[in-house]
Amino acid sequence: MGALDNYKRQHQEVLAMATTMSTKLDAATVAAEAPAIRAALSTMAGKLLMHLALEDKSLYPRLIASTNAKARAVAQAFFAQHGGLEKALKAFDERWRDAATIQAKAGDFVTETKALFGVLQERVRREEAELYPLAE
Repeated sequence: MGALDNYKRQHQEVLAMATTMSTKLDAATVAAEAPAIRAALSTMAGKLLMHLALEDKSLYPRLIASTNAKARAVAQAFFAQHGGLEKALKAFDERWRDAATIQAKAGDFVTETKALFGVLQERVRREEAELYPLAE
C-alpha cells in the first residue's frame, strides 16, 4: 500500500466518522447523547489532526519541491489553505471541549458541526480529485 493509499484510507475513516455523527446532528439527539458525541468527536479530531500532520511533513513538501510546475502550484495553494482547516478544527474542538457545553448549546453545536463537516468533505474531495493525481 502506497502513501497515497494510506492518505485515502484516512480520508475514508474520517468521512465515515463524520457521516455516522451526522445522523445524530439534531438538537434533541445531541443534547441527549452529548457524552458519546464528544467522545466520537475527540476520536475523529485526533485522526484528522494526525492525517494533516502527515501530509504537512511528507506529501506537501514533496509536491512543493516537484519539478512539475502544476504540481508545485496546486500543492502550494492547498498547503496555504491547509493551516486554515487545522486552525478551524482546533478552535472547534476547544469550543466544544466537553459534553456539558455541547448539551447546553446543542443547536449551535449542530450548526457549527454541519459547517465543519461540509468544509472537511469539500477538502477531501478536492485533494483526491486535484492534488493526489498530481502526486501519482
